Amino acid sequence: MARFFPIAPNNARIGERVNMTDGPAKDCPPLLNQKRLSMTDALRNGFPLFLNEKAMRSAIEAICADFGKVKTLNILPAMQGTSLHCACSLRLDSAQAEVALKARFQVMEHAGEFHFMVDVDERWTGRKT
Repeated sequence: MARFFPIAPNNARIGERVNMTDGPAKDCPPLLNQKRLSMTDALRNGFPLFLNEKAMRSAIEAICADFGKVKTLNILPAMQGTSLHCACSLRLDSAQAEVALKARFQVMEHAGEFHFMVDVDERWTGRKT
C-alpha cells in the first residue's frame, strides 16, 4: 500500500504529492525516523517512584550525566488530574549536550529550558536535604 508523506524529496515541486512506497522519506532528518524515549519513562524504568526531591534530583542528574553536567534543575510539585507529579525544567552546561539530550529524549523546549513531567510516589514528602 502506498503511503504519502508531508516531506517530499528535494527534486519534488511545491504542492506535488509524492508517493512513497517503501519506508520513510530518504530526505527526512534522522530524528524523524527514530523513536525517542520520554524522560518520564527513562526515570520510571531505571528508578523507583520518588519520595522526595533529593532522590529525584540525583536520578535526573544521573541520566543527564551521559550528555553533560546539569547547570540548572527546577522541580515543582504539580497536580495532574488526581495524582501528584513534578514539573521539571532543566538546562545543561553546553549547547552540544542539550542537542544530544533532545535527540535522545522527548522533552519540551521553551524559553531555552527543557521541560518534562516526572511521576512521584503517593507518599511524596517534598524537599529533603
